[in-house]
Amino acid sequence: MKTEESSKTYLAIAKTIVMQFCWLLLSGKATAQDNSTKYATAFSKGRIEEAYTLVHIDLFNKIDAGTASLFIGRLLILKGQTDSAIYYFRNTISIDKDHTWRSAWAHAELGTCLAKHNEHDAANSEFRRCIELNKTENSVKYASSWLLSVTDPYVLAAKFRLTKIESDSIIYFFEKDKKLLKKTSEYVTLHNGVYQSLSSEFEPVLPRKLSFYVFTDRENAEKKLKRKLGFSLPENAMCFSIRDQTPGHEMAHVLSYWSEGTPCKYSNKFINEGIAVCFDHTSRNKMQEARAVIGRSTSPISVTQYWNSPNAYPTNILYPIAGAFVEKIHKLLDKKQFRSFIKDQRPETLKQILGNRYDQLIAEFNAELYAPE
Repeated sequence: MKTEESSKTYLAIAKTIVMQFCWLLLSGKATAQDNSTKYATAFSKGRIEEAYTLVHIDLFNKIDAGTASLFIGRLLILKGQTDSAIYYFRNTISIDKDHTWRSAWAHAELGTCLAKHNEHDAANSEFRRCIELNKTENSVKYASSWLLSVTDPYVLAAKFRLTKIESDSIIYFFEKDKKLLKKTSEYVTLHNGVYQSLSSEFEPVLPRKLSFYVFTDRENAEKKLKRKLGFSLPENAMCFSIRDQTPGHEMAHVLSYWSEGTPCKYSNKFINEGIAVCFDHTSRNKMQEARAVIGRSTSPISVTQYWNSPNAYPTNILYPIAGAFVEKIHKLLDKKQFRSFIKDQRPETLKQILGNRYDQLIAEFNAELYAPE
């Protein structure tokens, strides 16, 4: 039987994926007919039942039926009808025959449904097929993350031959490197302190004890994990870190996601990474770092553009600006307001909290970011 917490996690992930899919349709990055844009628009505005009706029209009329079937499956997950969703994901695969991104995402989504039903072997088979198809970077990343998340932390540790050290709040898994293992006590003490500090900030309630993986051989780890270090899987309370990474970055992703015991409702890359940079537990001046990356020859870009279109900018520019912006927001809000904002990271949420002060915040941040030397 599934716990209430795991169900909330699963629905939060599903909603995020459907929102990303809507963005693909609305931006024209996924090929679809006019009606597809209509149901994507309906969902993005919160009209789920309208979207559900419109997408069935496409399926009935066989207008881009593979896309329609995939979208229906995702909507059914949000409606709590996982068994029915499985049929539609398999239908997409049958229609598309593994030719396009539709099949890749259908395999990945089918895997999540099977994992929810504890059919882990079948789920892993679907995730691996998605990765083999290699149709989109995001589908491969999504499937790879789920492959890790449905694997027991101890099984994963055995696969990598990691050394386990367990503290009150964190289970550490260290790569067997002599230099690293000599400093494990120091490493654990530092990161336990960071955990306590971040817990005071976010008051998280995790679905399980945090699993923290520490690697020294980046190339080997990334080859096995099939993605770049470091990263976190907040939904499953897992962090994957390289030895010299900032102590708070990945941990902040997880603990902020589970702030006050409920998963993040709406995540935005700019704000989400800003949280991790802001709470990375280094003494670096966040605004100075942001000002350093924009360059004096750059035409001023409002912070709202980074916020609304985070994928349009390289991470070496996006992250420092995001960290400085979240730091400014954090100083402006009280703890209750800040926790409310990080649960729903859209601009309109901050507008509701700040009221007339919102425009002033944006203007002040932009002025400070681009102030003359």
